Amino acid sequence: MIQLYKHQEKFVKEILQEFKKGNKHVVGQAATGFGKTVIFSYIAKQTSSKNKKVLILTDRGELLAQAGGTIEGFDMNPSYIKAGTKFIDKGKSIYVAMSQTLRNRMSDASWRNFIDKEIDLIIIDE
Repeated sequence: MIQLYKHQEKFVKEILQEFKKGNKHVVGQAATGFGKTVIFSYIAKQTSSKNKKVLILTDRGELLAQAGGTIEGFDMNPSYIKAGTKFIDKGKSIYVAMSQTLRNRMSDASWRNFIDKEIDLIIIDE
């Protein structure tokens, strides 16, 4: 199980405070090596533990693998949405998606409805 460092815990607390203030669009920016993937994976785990669904968007295969691996390091089993994914596994609470694949799927009403009505938090990875 992955543990946060103190600077990451502080960063998470600051992000969550922004959500508590009612801000719906929060940007978290930090230097390379800070652990942003760990931070958003932790936030995703906390969100999903409240029976909410999280979508993590990425634009490169290596970021998809990195995000998914970190999510799995937090003892979660995400659904991957990438080329070849045709159906939504609605039994999952965390989805890691390639942005281009998801963009292509949005022409289908069932995918649009799922994103609009069932996803509670969207995290964009770079």
